[in-house]
Amino acid sequence: MYSALYYPHTKIRNESMLKSSLLLWDEIHTIVPWPGYRIEDGPDQEREAFDLVGKTLYPSEQEKERLHSLVEDFIRRPLPPAFYLRAHSADREVHELFKHKILHKTWDLLQRSGMAQPIRRRPSHYATSAPTGLVLMSLLADCCAGDSLVRVTDRSETYAGLAGLFIDNDLLKSDEPVQSLFADASRSEAELSITQIALDIIDPRQFSLDSLIALRLEEQRESGYRLRKLRHRLSDHLRKQAAVMTSGMSERDKGIAKAELKQSMEDDYKELKDAMKLQALVALNTTQVISAAAMIGTALTVREALPATVWTHLGELVTVTSGVISVASQFAQSRRKLLLDNPTAYLLEISNSR
Repeated sequence: MYSALYYPHTKIRNESMLKSSLLLWDEIHTIVPWPGYRIEDGPDQEREAFDLVGKTLYPSEQEKERLHSLVEDFIRRPLPPAFYLRAHSADREVHELFKHKILHKTWDLLQRSGMAQPIRRRPSHYATSAPTGLVLMSLLADCCAGDSLVRVTDRSETYAGLAGLFIDNDLLKSDEPVQSLFADASRSEAELSITQIALDIIDPRQFSLDSLIALRLEEQRESGYRLRKLRHRLSDHLRKQAAVMTSGMSERDKGIAKAELKQSMEDDYKELKDAMKLQALVALNTTQVISAAAMIGTALTVREALPATVWTHLGELVTVTSGVISVASQFAQSRRKLLLDNPTAYLLEISNSR
């Protein structure tokens, strides 16, 4: 899976999430309230970044029905008070959601349960408590993501806090349908932290939105498939490591694993740089010989004016030069193999392109 579904918001407001999306994903989808909804506000750079990799996703009726079933299960729990909408909740405790993302009967169910109410000043929205709104959008993301999209969020710490609230109240069981909403948030947090480890290897301050936008534009060119293949390999590697980080590890074990991963990726990166320097040196020497061959080629155009003995020696040199060109081709293939065999190759290509 090389594309992702972002939640809980309609618009990606976090620049770091946009950068991660440009770095990792073919596409990043956001859930919108109706077909044709356009996300247009925000700085020019952020809009350009989203135009490159962003897609809007409107939930189907089947996905909304599945969400309704999950909500029916959810509200039957003896939920903590934080999930209910209190009449005098502070604004920071209220979450506003587009009503069109969810079935009308689902809102009725939530309203009868004291967990939602329509907003008079915004007829297109319902209000919930912050925990309820976050849970609803996580469940909806789970319904929409299916098997083709990875779920990602920039609210992972908040979701981790909600998971703690459920566990403290013994409300979250591993075999229950809503268990995955917190597990996926944990995986998202692990993946983002590991992505940061990768970026730290080459100093993330060098990466502006502009530089990553230019990199993705490079992918759209005819030869861009090579860069895309490297990005996919890095993405595969990071997801594999993130899965390890969320497989029941303690926080201490996660810290040790991250430190070991960082050292391993730094070593891979340095090894690749050294190998590429050697390749560049060989390529430089080869270029010098090919330049000489070009001069010989010029001489060949006037070969009839040359003495026979000189022409004989030139023929020998052309044969040697052809061999050198063949060696250069082999080195080019070797370079591609080095890049494909090393998960940090994409980082090196990014660094070289800045």
